[in-house]
Amino acid sequence: MRLCSEYCATFHHRGVILTRVRLGPYPAELLKYVSAEEEARMITVWRRWADALVIYPDRVILIECAIRPNPGKISQLLLYKELFYKTPELEYLKDRRLELELVYAIEDPATVLLAQKHGIRAVYFKPAWVEEYIAQLFPRERRGPIQEV
Repeated sequence: MRLCSEYCATFHHRGVILTRVRLGPYPAELLKYVSAEEEARMITVWRRWADALVIYPDRVILIECAIRPNPGKISQLLLYKELFYKTPELEYLKDRRLELELVYAIEDPATVLLAQKHGIRAVYFKPAWVEEYIAQLFPRERRGPIQEV
């Protein structure tokens, strides 16, 4: 989340930034047990969440961050795109263009290429503190896979 927060503060400071945003409808099997809207909001913990949403007047950017990206982040973003349109709290944003961003700090060309093929903006962002974090990883984890697509 630190990577996400710093990225949003650096590049999206003009937008309204929401972090850890729950996405999707309320679970129908749980809704039958609640009688008030306040109770319904309590069951949001069963929904998936995106790292961040940045709201601009003309668009919304859905962001997923990973120091070490992997292809699974792309499927997450594609799922989150579907869930965005089914999220009751975000109903007021559905007429705005939705953009997807994958933010990463360790290069993985295959994942970046796959993201781009799916219309996902892949953004390399590596603040100084990431080097200290990477130094703690096993050597094989300090870089992305060496594989061409």
